Amino acid sequence: MIENLLKNPALVSLIAIFTFIFGNTKEHSRSKLIWYAVSILALSTCRSVFYMFNHFILKYATFKKSSLYNTINNTKIELDWFSKKLIQLALKAVGTDEFVLRAIIDDTLVAKFGLKIELVKKLFDHAQHNGSNYLTGHCFVGLVLLIPVKFKDQYIYIRVPITFRLWRPDSKITKIQIAKQLFEQLITVVDGRYTICLMFDSWYVSKEILSLLNNYNNVEAQFSAKSNMCLYDLPQTSDGDKKRGRPRKYGKKITISDFDLKDVPGTNYSAGSRTVITRVMGSLRQVTATVTFNKDSQTYRLFICTDPQKCHIETEMLNNKVAKAMAKDPELNAVAGSYMRWQIETTFQEQKAFWGLEEYMLRSAAGIERLINLQLIVYAVLSVLPWLVKDFAYLADLSIQERRFEVGRLIERDLFFSSFRRHLETKQKYDLASEVEKYAQGNTSFGDTGT
Repeated sequence: MIENLLKNPALVSLIAIFTFIFGNTKEHSRSKLIWYAVSILALSTCRSVFYMFNHFILKYATFKKSSLYNTINNTKIELDWFSKKLIQLALKAVGTDEFVLRAIIDDTLVAKFGLKIELVKKLFDHAQHNGSNYLTGHCFVGLVLLIPVKFKDQYIYIRVPITFRLWRPDSKITKIQIAKQLFEQLITVVDGRYTICLMFDSWYVSKEILSLLNNYNNVEAQFSAKSNMCLYDLPQTSDGDKKRGRPRKYGKKITISDFDLKDVPGTNYSAGSRTVITRVMGSLRQVTATVTFNKDSQTYRLFICTDPQKCHIETEMLNNKVAKAMAKDPELNAVAGSYMRWQIETTFQEQKAFWGLEEYMLRSAAGIERLINLQLIVYAVLSVLPWLVKDFAYLADLSIQERRFEVGRLIERDLFFSSFRRHLETKQKYDLASEVEKYAQGNTSFGDTGT
């Protein structure tokens, strides 16, 4: 096992986190999964399994490359277990229960070439990245959790990707059903300890997902909706207008043109909110609807929030200029939080640019899904690492990619000295290696931590 080779206590704590995540696998499989996760950190890249094995794992481990392939393709390895453990890790890093947890669902397309890869299909590409309305490849549904943590005497939201699921076009399970399953697993693990705000775009607005709000008391939702969504005004009755029969449940039907919009200071937007009734959740329910108008593009957008008070967000926790301006207005704060949904797009972009989401070279669908989630696990661990291990607290100022480089540098140095010591022939050389190791550890970013 790799923990027997490492001397740095901080790195041993890191391996303990991976052991916690892979805890339901057998020992020999768990060892290979940990070695692969460490190779991602040490090489600061996520290429093919062949590359990762030949350039790092082969130097220190004793198992064969074929056994690593077999482990990744092993259908007995449950992704639900991994995502459950990542949620538990994220909850350990939460700094306060004052703010809600924000769970974001979306899907992304990955272009692949070659017909021998399982489940490769021609899919509709609304973004038209390749100049066509269609793309040949795979579609992944992703779940990202935003958790509040303390950073420099204030609270911020950090992104913790939980899982990627490969959508199978040949099955009867739709992407909306996959999204509901992922949301439901998250809600079950959190188990009422925090309020969860579900966030998604207009494509995922359905009774299947929104029915979760009726089943759990600690679940709210913020989402963008189609501009022609069916909305109703509150029922208006007066003493002089009493009629026989049961009272009205909802008022007249309204559209986005019925909203009174006001300019948002410092932006090219105008916006307005009002309380409306909708039936999209399977029953009549009052929600807050907000309409925004972009004066440059002359476009309207509709946002829905089930409870603005519970989904309230502080201005300091936002990065978007427009969202910050809206958050300052109590009536528009509900739509400001909806801009946090873009965090999942940032995660997708980083996964494709730096974490090998488009570079996998496996043929089986099961192997592809596990490999992508292995890389996602390393990303998620680095996201919460500064708040879980004190020796890594200094990494909070760095990006995820910079954290990977820093941790990888420490791993390479530790493994180098461990390997060098095993091959020493004389005591004199051993003493020299010990002195060099002490000097290197004395110049690490950990400071005087005894490592």
